[in-house]
Amino acid sequence: MSAYEPPLGKPAGGYPVGALHTGDDERATTESALRDAVSKELGDQADLRVSEGLAGHVIVETARQTHAQLIVLAASPGKPILPGTVSQYVLYKADCPVMLVPSGSSAPQPTDQPKGDVPR
Repeated sequence: MSAYEPPLGKPAGGYPVGALHTGDDERATTESALRDAVSKELGDQADLRVSEGLAGHVIVETARQTHAQLIVLAASPGKPILPGTVSQYVLYKADCPVMLVPSGSSAPQPTDQPKGDVPR
C-alpha cells in the first residue's frame, strides 16, 4: 500500500524534481509492487484486481461480481477479536462467508512462560 499527499501550498523555490509525482505515477508504482508481491507468494493462483473507492464497499461489490465463495480479511494488529470498521461492514453486507484472520505478528504468548521460551 502506498500513499502520497502533496504538501500544502507551493514551497519557496518550487518543488524538487523528485517530488513531482502525479496520482497516476503513484498508482502505477503501487500496482506494480502489489503485483510483484502477489506473484512471488501465490504465482498464478490469484486473481488480482486493483480498485479504487471505499474499501468495504469495493470488497463486497467485487465479491458479488466475481461470485466469490469466501472473503478473507486480516484483523487489525493487536485486535484479533474486535473487527475494525471495514471488517464490520464486510461481515454485515457480504453475500458469502467472511473469515477474519488474526495478524501473525501479534500472536499472544502464554502467560505462564517467559517470552522466547519453547514449551517442553
